[in-house]
Amino acid sequence: VNRSAPPGHRLQAGDYIAEVNGISGDHFKMLNELLTKEGVLKLRVVRPVEFDVIVNRRAESLGCTITYDACSGSSLVIDGVLDGPIGAWNAQHPDRQVYMGDRILSANGQ
Repeated sequence: VNRSAPPGHRLQAGDYIAEVNGISGDHFKMLNELLTKEGVLKLRVVRPVEFDVIVNRRAESLGCTITYDACSGSSLVIDGVLDGPIGAWNAQHPDRQVYMGDRILSANGQ
């Protein structure tokens, strides 16, 4: 099925399924919908965009809460954005803001 879709609409590695048949926010319900519904599925897919964020963190908090993504094992996930360097970055870069759900792929080149 994926091969028959136009090139710009094919699922790619790294894509995130954000909604299944109008269900979003509950991964268990979304997965159940994917596995049990027959016929056409309506998916909302989000393709990640990578960009660099440069902040000067001194001794203060980075300004976000972070968890480790044990499923992928290759990134940290932003759980929330708070006051601090990340919030200041967001205020100065409205076109490249850091949001809850974004992933940190590397820090300081590592």
